[in-house]
Amino acid sequence: MTLEQVVRDLVRRAEEADAIQATAPVADVYRRIVAELGQVEAPNPTTKSRADRLLSVPQVAAQLRVSERYVYDHHHQWPFTRRVGRKLRFSEKGLREWLRQ
Repeated sequence: MTLEQVVRDLVRRAEEADAIQATAPVADVYRRIVAELGQVEAPNPTTKSRADRLLSVPQVAAQLRVSERYVYDHHHQWPFTRRVGRKLRFSEKGLREWLRQ
């Protein structure tokens, strides 16, 4: 269930409570909850923190605009290098951080 769905459901419940003229201030409670939920920052899909991905040698070479041979020759110098069995993989987050510096 998304935040939008929760808010819509609470608004609907507040309207239902008003319609049946609930004796308890149920509608007001729902409206307060909706107001508080409105202050919650929903995650932005463009900036959300996603799980780290492991990149292959060709992917890293393409991002760095170097040859695959260069990646193989220099992988030991990079802190974002990972070994998966006999294969080299590279942390996407680590690569981004390294490029930022």
